[in-house]
Amino acid sequence: MSRTETSRHEPPHRFDVPRCSSLAAWAKPYQSPIVATCMLVAVLAVYLPPMLKGGSLSLLGLDYLQLHSHRLTYVQEALHKGQGLPGWYTRELLGTPFWSNLQSFPWIPTRLFLLFWAPDHAFFVAVVMASLLAALFTFLYARRIGFTAFPAACAGWTFACTGFFASRILAGHLPVIEAYPALPFLLWLVERGLDSGHRSLPVPSRLAALAIGTACVALAGHPQIPAYAIGATILYILWWDRSRRGLMLLSAMGAGCLCTLFAWWPMLELILRSTRVLGLETPANDLALPTARLWGYIMPWKDGWPRLVNRLPWVPFNGYPHEGYFWDTVIYVGLAPLLALVFLAAIAVFRRKKISRTGLFFILIGLLSLLTALPFAQGFFHLLPGTFLRSPSRQLYLTGFSLSLGLGFAAQEMWLSKWVKNSRWLKVGILVIIACHGLDLGSHDRCFIKVMPKGNGIAIPGLERLLREGVGDGRVAMDFNLP
Repeated sequence: MSRTETSRHEPPHRFDVPRCSSLAAWAKPYQSPIVATCMLVAVLAVYLPPMLKGGSLSLLGLDYLQLHSHRLTYVQEALHKGQGLPGWYTRELLGTPFWSNLQSFPWIPTRLFLLFWAPDHAFFVAVVMASLLAALFTFLYARRIGFTAFPAACAGWTFACTGFFASRILAGHLPVIEAYPALPFLLWLVERGLDSGHRSLPVPSRLAALAIGTACVALAGHPQIPAYAIGATILYILWWDRSRRGLMLLSAMGAGCLCTLFAWWPMLELILRSTRVLGLETPANDLALPTARLWGYIMPWKDGWPRLVNRLPWVPFNGYPHEGYFWDTVIYVGLAPLLALVFLAAIAVFRRKKISRTGLFFILIGLLSLLTALPFAQGFFHLLPGTFLRSPSRQLYLTGFSLSLGLGFAAQEMWLSKWVKNSRWLKVGILVIIACHGLDLGSHDRCFIKVMPKGNGIAIPGLERLLREGVGDGRVAMDFNLP
């Protein structure tokens, strides 16, 4: 049954996910906020290093130290002097555009918030914000489609703690981390628009929220995650509603993207002069997912790991040309989501229970993302002129979200089954399984959390004074990335 076929007096998600029939579960309006708060605390328990409490240490991220911390310092210095937002960045590649280059200065709200923090602390603040927002928006989306609080929290915590996200912390991929909550954020906004109650068309305020949300996602510094999130959301709308209501939602997303042209128009001019268009050598970070790395869903440490990873005893990463293959193919989401898929498949086969439309959509999107991330698909894309989105292994962002929701679907089925309802011990057993999942995935993620002495490599002390005294009114070519 499609959304347009459901009664306007009934929530359309009623036909997707088995909902709790117990009135007691809905008699406590504070139940959902309490469960969501516990979920967020559990996320913090993974990503909050106890050593940071003293204030003398900061979170380690390689690319953040080499690139993003300097960019953040640069704009803070300019704003502090009252010079406004810099248009040109003089400290990288011997000079590059700044505010018109989204990879130097993303206009995403969470990056603007970092301007209020010292570079020593900004990376940790960004990681905490992104992880909490990813969990919260996944929880809100899951609640929208009919999950009860506990299964929604399972899905939210898992998505915030996937290996895809955790490994980016030690790698220091700040733009990827900032954009990570994009998919559940957009899906939640779309669900609010599809669920229009007694109205045949979406509420204008919800259309405006979707347009603003899409604009925020499109302004992120890393183009791939926003592209995957916006593309999957468009498919989600077409999957559910191709009527006038769905067209209005698509129009709202289009309007949001048009609002970002102030940054994207000059950005496109930069892209036309980059390796994405010019016929140069294939970059080393354009990596497909090696078929052998699929074992990472079950045995994440099978091929070893770089020395920087906080796991002992060290086993060198082997079998691949360079360590970039490791950082772009960390895909572990825990064993529980995989077991959840087996459980759901068994229900569909033996109980002949039809898969919901929402579940089928995420099965297809997760499987398609996984298949097109493999080397055979990359060979096809290399036949096309230019490079639209390099490193297709990053598409597993969508697969990770699908697996996280799969765990939520399985938890919903088990939690609301008549056997579990009538047995306290079965409920305890489910809680034990989820706790083991938390320990499993959490211990994996902690290997990518390291700290360093505060101020180590964040900036060069007295740089402005050195330039002023040594150069004066002259010009100097400089690059933080050169040895």
